[in-house]
Amino acid sequence: MTSIHIDHCNATNNVGTKPSAPASLEDKNTNPKTRNADKHGKKYHGISDPFTPRTTNRKGKPLRNVFDGSISTLEIMSSLEGHGGTSRMFARGKPRQEHLSSVGHFFSRGSTLERATAFTKSAVAFERNAPRLSGVSCRPKQGARPHTIMEELDSNEHPVQEMQFFNIGGAKVFFYYGLDTIRSPDHVMAAGPHVRDTAVGVLMLDQYKIQERPGDPSNPLTFWPYQTFYVIPAGVTFAKCKTVGSAGANALRDYPLESSAICQALLALAEVASRSGYQRLMICGDCGYYSLAAEAFAKSLSCWGTQSWTPHQDGAFASFRVPRFKSQSLDLDIILSLGTTQLIACPDPEKNLTSQLGHDTSVVYLTADARGWYSGEALNSVSAEYYPFLCRPWNAKHWHFNLDDELTMLDLVAQVNHSLLAGVLIQDNDYVLYKIADSLLELNAGSTAFLVGMFLGHTASKMKMVEGTLAEKAFFGASNLTKMAQEMSQDEVGRPYHRDIIVGKVLPVFDYIKPILRRIMNVVEGKNPEKLTEEEEFRFLAVLIGNPSLKGSPPPESYEEFKLELALRIQDTFMSLLTVGKLSPDVSGLPLGNMYVEFFANFNARLNKNVLGSVTRSHAIDGSKFPLFDCRFVPGFGFQVAQGLTVWTVCQNYFWLGTILLRFSESR
Repeated sequence: MTSIHIDHCNATNNVGTKPSAPASLEDKNTNPKTRNADKHGKKYHGISDPFTPRTTNRKGKPLRNVFDGSISTLEIMSSLEGHGGTSRMFARGKPRQEHLSSVGHFFSRGSTLERATAFTKSAVAFERNAPRLSGVSCRPKQGARPHTIMEELDSNEHPVQEMQFFNIGGAKVFFYYGLDTIRSPDHVMAAGPHVRDTAVGVLMLDQYKIQERPGDPSNPLTFWPYQTFYVIPAGVTFAKCKTVGSAGANALRDYPLESSAICQALLALAEVASRSGYQRLMICGDCGYYSLAAEAFAKSLSCWGTQSWTPHQDGAFASFRVPRFKSQSLDLDIILSLGTTQLIACPDPEKNLTSQLGHDTSVVYLTADARGWYSGEALNSVSAEYYPFLCRPWNAKHWHFNLDDELTMLDLVAQVNHSLLAGVLIQDNDYVLYKIADSLLELNAGSTAFLVGMFLGHTASKMKMVEGTLAEKAFFGASNLTKMAQEMSQDEVGRPYHRDIIVGKVLPVFDYIKPILRRIMNVVEGKNPEKLTEEEEFRFLAVLIGNPSLKGSPPPESYEEFKLELALRIQDTFMSLLTVGKLSPDVSGLPLGNMYVEFFANFNARLNKNVLGSVTRSHAIDGSKFPLFDCRFVPGFGFQVAQGLTVWTVCQNYFWLGTILLRFSESR
């Protein structure tokens, strides 16, 4: 028997540095037209959500500055920002810079600001340099309405919008204070007797941000009506969290600075919860790699002097080794349940989930990056399996530009597959078109591969060699487009085309994009021109694609330069498809659609069978009893998590994950 388990905190819930919240509770998941447009930041400064459909009776000022020339195309490409690491709170409402200075300073490294308050609707922030935690009234007395900072300052902001921030030893704690103003007696009764004495704590990541929805630990409504406190350990990014987790019980020895920052954050979380009047704190993690080192954190937290946590007299909290502590100085019970990988964080069968399973049972763990579970020689062995599919054999001195710091081949291939079905979905659906365009705005890299995927999906759906619906034709037929990929990227003997002729070779892709740009103008502006001017094409592509030049290079100044850089990116994408297809024994043609499912499912199966069972490890993953399924290159998922982008909760993303996982289970 095989059970499938999604690594709770390495999946869609890695959320990060700066706190975010809905513009208002009414906007959060209640209005179907706005709930998915709730974004974390924009790809360019001064332009906000240009792809929201505009109707004749729409209230509010229309967002026209993408089209009216008030911002030049060069400025659009020069100010690319992306959503990763950008608080949605700062993006909504276009607040003045002076209103952001307090919270902006609060989250900067080395900040001495100890307390701040902000309102999520407009991001207006108020500094508080009062002594640490003095005057904190995070939880009102029973029956009393909270007294908010909004009322103190005679602000027009609604109390429910209020957030509070604390800087304790470099750890940044924040919570949605205002939500307590709408917690009714009915909410309290429904939640049970502990809602007034128990709070939830979430250990976050630094410099990380993706879409959040109820159900995600980073969303304040997930544990509602229990109050949730969030903490960001100083400098612990997603990459560093993986490194710490890979060391397991030796994390404090191998990575003392990062481990100490995490422990400081846990102490800060407990301090704010205790000062807020709570007697019990249930701590979970927003990244599963934290839980791999839970034993190291528990050991360290017992050695912090008067702040130390001691093992609780009642023992573990749950039936399977979820540690429970007592902070004597805070008079606080603490349950440390950082994630489900905590159940296999030790290789000793007597100390992991093995002892709880039947002899014929295995548990598949899904992870955002399998390489993050290993270090040293073990990491080298695991990484060697990926290397041929990541590094371009043509990236040498004679190539047009150095691609060492760009996306890998397999990233491009996964991104093409991500948008393969989008090329079918947009054919007669403008709503899907503007949602896809909206998701393109988020990308700082990979947007060209996304457009190539749409082009290939559209092309395959028109082919007659595959029977079925348009989506079935795209999914099962795209792998047959090998000849087209070759003709657009290399000559008869396999040599890449020179840059002087590449624009003409990929012209079919540009011809595919042009009518899409006209449809986008119709969706946004209500205009339907027969033809766009070159300046309009340049502007639209700059918004959707961004700067196609190499990282750190200035953006192209003319449309001709832009098209050349974009054409070289398209060529690189086609060559990546061809190369990965040739390297994989499971692929006939291009690694697209059903062929990509075969490739990546079998890649994971071979990784577990040949490598993961034999390398040195600090956890129970053995490739058999506990196989590891790497979602890093699952279309619509792994790239988004790795880049701190939105993991969209749409059907096609679940389709890719479910289909590859099913094939993986069959191939074991």
